[in-house]
Amino acid sequence: MPKITALSMVFQEIEEAGMAVTVADLLNQTGLSLRCVAGHTALGNVIRWVHVSEVGDPTPWLLGGEMLITTNLYGREESTLDDYFGSLKSSGVAAVGYGTGWPGKDVPQAWRTAAIKAGLPLLEVPFETPYIALSEFVAARLAEEREREFESTLAAQAELAASALRDLGEAEIIGRLAQQLHGWAGILDSDGKVVQKTDSAGPGLRAISEAMPRRTPLSPLSASTIAVPGMEAMLIPLGVGPESRHLAVGRSQRFSPLERIFTSTAASLIALSASHRTQVSAPERRARVMVAQAHGYGALLDLYSFPEQAPVNVALVTASHDFSEAELLALEQYVSTQAARYTSVSMFPDQLLIFVQAGERGTVPWERLHRINPATTVGICRDVSPKDIDSGILNATTAARRAAALGENTLDYGMLGGQDKLVSMFGAETRSELSAYAQRLRNKLESEGLEAVTQYLAHNGSLEAAASALGVHRQTLRSRLQRAERKAGFNLASPDDRSVLWLALRD
Repeated sequence: MPKITALSMVFQEIEEAGMAVTVADLLNQTGLSLRCVAGHTALGNVIRWVHVSEVGDPTPWLLGGEMLITTNLYGREESTLDDYFGSLKSSGVAAVGYGTGWPGKDVPQAWRTAAIKAGLPLLEVPFETPYIALSEFVAARLAEEREREFESTLAAQAELAASALRDLGEAEIIGRLAQQLHGWAGILDSDGKVVQKTDSAGPGLRAISEAMPRRTPLSPLSASTIAVPGMEAMLIPLGVGPESRHLAVGRSQRFSPLERIFTSTAASLIALSASHRTQVSAPERRARVMVAQAHGYGALLDLYSFPEQAPVNVALVTASHDFSEAELLALEQYVSTQAARYTSVSMFPDQLLIFVQAGERGTVPWERLHRINPATTVGICRDVSPKDIDSGILNATTAARRAAALGENTLDYGMLGGQDKLVSMFGAETRSELSAYAQRLRNKLESEGLEAVTQYLAHNGSLEAAASALGVHRQTLRSRLQRAERKAGFNLASPDDRSVLWLALRD
C-alpha cells in the first residue's frame, strides 16, 4: 500500500528529527489524568498518533507508533489477550489505552498481565478524559516541535547567507552547515577529490569520494541520497557540466524535509559564492591589462594580495581562436574552485595568463582546462618566485608552444628537455642540428669520455663533485676530459661550448 508506506516514512522522519511525543510525555500531562498500570519499562516509546479501535484485529490499519485506545466494548476473551498484545507489539504500537467507561471501573488484571508479557505500556484512560484531548495534545506537541525546527532553520539560513555576503569562504559555510545538521560536510570535485571538508568528515565522505567517478551525473542543485553504511548522506551538484563540483553532507540519522531544504540553500550559496568570485567585468579585465602593461606582472600579483615570498604557478592558456567572455569566465570559474588565491589577465585575444598561489590548494589539475574548452592548449611553469614572474611567464609560453607542436593538450615546462626548449624558442632546425652534433660526439668518444663530460657539465664544472658521482679520482676525471676535448674538438673552458654540449647531451 503506497500511501501507508509514504506515511510511515513521514512518521519516521518526525521521530528521527527529535519531534516525537513519548508515553512519558502523555503521563506527565496533568490535564489528561492518565495512569500507567503496566509496562512501566517502555515509557520511552514514541507516540506519533492516537487511534481508537474496537475491532478484533486492528493491525491491518496500523502504521506503527500509535497509542491504541479501546474500551473492550465486545468483551475480548482473556485467552486471546496474549496474541492480541503480541500482534500490537509486532505492528509497532507504542502503548495501549484502556478506557474505563464510567467511574469506578478498573483495568482488568488479565490485560495488565498480557501487557507486561508483551512489554507494552498499558494506560488507564479515565471516564472524564476525552479521547480527542489525547490526539490534540500529540498534534499540538508535534506542531510546536515543527515550528521550533522551522525557526531554527530560518535562523541558520540567515547565518549562512551572511557568511556568503561577507565572503567568508566555503569552509565557513560548510562548517555552519555541518553544525546545524549535527553531521559532517565536504566539497568534492568532479572526480571525487576532496577540496574542502569539516573536521567531522570521515569514512562517509571517503565512501562518497570513491564512488563519485562511477555515479551518473545529477541535475544542478538537486539532492541525491547516497547509500553509506551506518548513515544517511546527500550529494548535491554545485553547477552544470562535467567539471561541476558537489556538496556532500551526512550524519547517522535521517534528514528531515526542512534539513534537506536547508542543505539545498547552502549548496545554492556555495555555487553563488563561487560564481561571484569569477564574475569579472569587462572594465576589470581592461584594468588588469593596464596594470600589467604599465607596472608589470608583479604589480598585478600585489594588487590581488599575493604574498611576496610565496611561490606562484603560472599557466598560459592559448586557443585556436579569440576567447569569448563566456569562455574566459568558464576557465576562471574552474580555477577559482581549485585555488585559494588566483588572478588572470588576457593580454592577447587568444591567450589567458593565470597566476595561482602555490602551496595548500594550489595544485590545480591544469589538464582539465582542456576538458572545459577542447580548443585550448596549456603551458605551465610551477613554483616561480614573484620577483621572477616574467621568467615564469616566458617558460609557460615555451611549454605552451612545445605542447602545440607535439599535439599535446597540457605540458609542464619542468618536463621539457633542453632541446625541446630550444625548439620552442628557435624552431625545429635547432633540434636537428643538436641531434646531429650529439651523434658526432658519440661516434668520436667512448662511453667513458661521454659520461665524464656529461657529469662534469651536470655538476656545473666541479671536478670534485663530478669525480665523486663517477666514483673515480679527480685526476682520473681530468685526464678523461682532456682526452675528450682533443678527440671531439671542443673546449670545456668556453661557456659557449659548454652550453652547446649540455643541450646536445642531456636529451
